[in-house]
Amino acid sequence: MRTRPAGTLARWALLTVTLAGLILGFALPAGASARGHRVPGSARTTPSLARVLQRSPLLDRVLGHGGRVTPAAVSNELSFNGSETVTSSTGVALNLNIAATEDLASGSTQRVSFDVDLSKQSGTDTDAHEWDFSLTRASVTFDSGTGVITLSSGKQINPFGKATLTFTPSFTGSEPCAVSGTTTFYQGDANGLFTFDTGSKKWGSVGSSSFTFEESSAEYDKACNQGKSPTSTPACTTSVSWEAAVSDTATNMTLLEGSSGDSGPNVGLVRAIALSAPSGAARLDVVIAPAPAPVLTVLSPGAKMTISTTPGDKVSTGSATATSSSSPTATTSTCLNSANKKKTETQDDWSAKVASDAGHTLVIKTAVGGNVKLKGSPGISGDIFQNSFA
Repeated sequence: MRTRPAGTLARWALLTVTLAGLILGFALPAGASARGHRVPGSARTTPSLARVLQRSPLLDRVLGHGGRVTPAAVSNELSFNGSETVTSSTGVALNLNIAATEDLASGSTQRVSFDVDLSKQSGTDTDAHEWDFSLTRASVTFDSGTGVITLSSGKQINPFGKATLTFTPSFTGSEPCAVSGTTTFYQGDANGLFTFDTGSKKWGSVGSSSFTFEESSAEYDKACNQGKSPTSTPACTTSVSWEAAVSDTATNMTLLEGSSGDSGPNVGLVRAIALSAPSGAARLDVVIAPAPAPVLTVLSPGAKMTISTTPGDKVSTGSATATSSSSPTATTSTCLNSANKKKTETQDDWSAKVASDAGHTLVIKTAVGGNVKLKGSPGISGDIFQNSFA
């Protein structure tokens, strides 16, 4: 049994981002920091996939945590982001974001985290992908006096492409950190060579030998101590949701999910893949589509949930059923209702089998990495969730 945030896919749609107008946000594990965790659509960092991180070291690494640039009480970190709307070699309009993060603390040997995000918004459907790479420390240079940053990947992201970029700020601002130190912000353009091949016949490649990220920014933390992060109480939710683990290995973590949702019912896919090259690279795929709310029937004991997709939707088809013959495991937590009053939220979790309905295979389609199908009876391991508060 795993405690999960209610309506995970729906929560993605609640936040604003640079890619496809969407950040994919999740609840943090207790005591964890939001810094150092990234997902497709993130201009910088977002909270992590709490329940999946507990199960998958691979996904933990994809989101930039395991052995990568990690949070510190006093931060000496440089982060750079570049965003642009591009047309791929196959004529597809995509949202492109790149991000590099380096620990500048004295004596640090941590490698540079470099990510490439590409996403496409088709109506209310989202297909988003992040490629996660690790570069040598010499790949990034930074002049703290001028704010100029150079990024040179060389052959380190082969066979996907290459980045040789120079960021020149046109605006600089700074502010003191809560306890000590400063954070300096930069805005400007990044110019140079950027080419990237998605490996997808649908999306092809993006970039050119003379490319500009017009929406670029950077942030430099110099001995920045923000003190203790305030403890926040999440909003109360009333929802039903499900998940099915299509694959749960050290190199492939694939989940199908759906929820009644905080901002509308949905169905979708979360997949983390270890890439064969370059060494240590990985890719995170996320697909979200609107769908009818799943219908929960509580039995004695057990539960049943009917799962469906929107007719004519471009990325999701079919239907499924989740069944459980066991009693649920209940987990309680404190939440805030709409009047900002503290309440107790209960999450009931039934271990279940999730299977496509006969003749109506549930399929989530994606442009990169291949579509994902849910098996028919007897199905695969999953969970049914119900969140309520009082």
